[in-house]
Amino acid sequence: DASTQHPADSLCSRVAHVGSPTCVGLDPVLERLPAALAPADARDARGCAQAIERFSLGVIDAVSADAAAVKVQAACFERFGTEGYAAMWRVLAAARASGLAVVLDSFALATICSG
Repeated sequence: DASTQHPADSLCSRVAHVGSPTCVGLDPVLERLPAALAPADARDARGCAQAIERFSLGVIDAVSADAAAVKVQAACFERFGTEGYAAMWRVLAAARASGLAVVLDSFALATICSG
């Protein structure tokens, strides 16, 4: 049961399962998204968050059978406020549900945890 396994053991199990130690970085920068995913208004936080969420979910779908893990860059989502945080948590949940090991790269979280 993955919920009672040490994270390192879970990662090792995932690497063995897919046969690769690949970790895919999810650092969705709005200005670099494919045109088809770009929001109509780059000043609309909700539209921007939805665009980076769609992109991230597409990447997860594309790599989940072959990659061991994803590393989600929180700052790319945080810049869109509460809409971005909500999108990030949905992306994290989708990555976990796909079986990927998940790493959240968050300076704020590191700062809080390190005191």
